[in-house]
Amino acid sequence: MHAESVYIFRHALLRDSAYEMQLPSHRADLHGAAAVAMAQLSLQAEFAREIAEHARLADSATLHDIEAKHLEIAASYLSSRYQHAEELACWLRLSEIQTGAERAESLANAAESASRLGELSHAEQLYATALVLFSDTGDALGHARCMGNIGHIHKERGELALAEKSYRAGLQAFEELGDVGFIGVGQECLATLYSVQRRIAEAEELYLEALKNVREAGRTSSEATLLGNLGNLYLLGERRDEAEPHYLDALQIARETGMRSLEGRTLGNLATLRRFQGRVDEAEALYREALNILHETGDRRGQGRALGDLAELLYNGSRHQEAEGQLREALQTCREMGDLRGEGLALGRLADMHERLGHDAEARHLYERSLPVQQAAGNLRAIGLVKCGLARLYARAGDGKRARQFWQEGLAELESSGDKRNFAEQLARMGTVFKTAGVKAPTNVPDTRI
Repeated sequence: MHAESVYIFRHALLRDSAYEMQLPSHRADLHGAAAVAMAQLSLQAEFAREIAEHARLADSATLHDIEAKHLEIAASYLSSRYQHAEELACWLRLSEIQTGAERAESLANAAESASRLGELSHAEQLYATALVLFSDTGDALGHARCMGNIGHIHKERGELALAEKSYRAGLQAFEELGDVGFIGVGQECLATLYSVQRRIAEAEELYLEALKNVREAGRTSSEATLLGNLGNLYLLGERRDEAEPHYLDALQIARETGMRSLEGRTLGNLATLRRFQGRVDEAEALYREALNILHETGDRRGQGRALGDLAELLYNGSRHQEAEGQLREALQTCREMGDLRGEGLALGRLADMHERLGHDAEARHLYERSLPVQQAAGNLRAIGLVKCGLARLYARAGDGKRARQFWQEGLAELESSGDKRNFAEQLARMGTVFKTAGVKAPTNVPDTRI
C-alpha cells in the first residue's frame, strides 16, 4: 500500500472514530452549525445536497427551511446531470418535511424521476398520493398535470383505454383553466396516443392545434417535442418529405435550448428516415451519434428504442452477430424501463433476423415470446408482423391450417393499423414462402396478390 493511500485510509478511520466518540446531541449540534455556516457561504449547487444532509442530521425543526431549500437546489442540479436516482431521493426526502401543496409538488417531481428510472409502479403510487393532495389544496393545475403524467404510465404499459381516460381528464382540466400552453401540452399527449393507435387523421389534427397553442404561449421546449412527434407521424404515414423538415426544425430548437435528450431522440428518428430513404451509412452514423447523447443524458428508454432501430439496419446489412448483440441489449434495457412496446419490438426483430437466417426453431420461439408482449402493449402493427412471421414458419413446417390462420390474422392486424407498406411487404414474403413450401394460401386472397 502506497504511503499516500495509507494516510488517507488512516485519516478516514480517525475521522470516523472521532465522530463516533461524540454524544448524539453534540453531533447534531455540529451538523446544525455546519449547515448554517455552509448555507451562509452561498456555495455552488453541487454542495447543496451536502448542506441539506447536515441540516437533516441536526434533527432540528428550525433547520427545515435550510434543508428544504437545498434539497430543491440539489434535485434540480442532479436532474441537470441526469443523476435521476439521487434526484429521486432528494424529492422524496423533501416531501417528508413538507405539507399541503408543496408536498404534492415534491411528490409529483419524485414520480417524474421514478418514471425516468423505469420505476413505473413507484411513479404511479407517488402520482396517486400527489393527486389527492392537489385536490385537497385546490390546486387544479397540479391535479391536471398529474392526470396527464399518469396517462404516460398507462401508455407505457399498453393500457391504452386508461391512458386515453387520463389524458382526456387532464386536457379538460387545462381547458377549464384556460391556460393555452398547457392545453397544447394536453393535446400533444392525446395526439401521441392516437398516433400509437394509428388514428392518423385525428392525431395530425390535434398535433397541429397543439403546435399553434404552444407557439402562442411561447413554450419553446413543447414546440420542439411537437415538431418531432409530427415528424414521427408523417414517417409512420409514409409522408417522408413532410417528416424531414419537422425533424430538422425540432433538432435545431433542441440544440439551441440545450435539450440534449430530445436532440438524441430526434437524431434517432432522423436516422430511421435516412434508413428508409436508403442512405444507410448516414443512418448508421446518426444512430450512433444519437446513442452517445442518450447514454450521456441517462435516457435509457430512448437508448432501448435506438438500439433496436440500429440493430435492424445492421441485420438488414447482413451484420448479424453485431445486430444480435444490439438487440439483446435493447431487450434488456426496454425490460428494465418497463417499455413493453420496445421489448416486444426487440423480440420481434430478433425473431425476424433468425427467420431470415433459416433458424426456424429459434425464430418461432422468439415470435411466440413477442406476441403476448405486443398484445399487452396494444401494438397492432407489431402484432401483425409477428403473426405473419408465424404464418411463414408454420408453412415451412407443413402445417397449412395454422399457417393460413396466422396469414389472415396478421394481414388483418396490419390493415387495421393502416400500415400499407408492411402489408404489401408481408403479403409478398408470405406468398413466396407458401409457394415454395407447397402450402395452399387462404382462399380469400387472390392469386395475383401472392
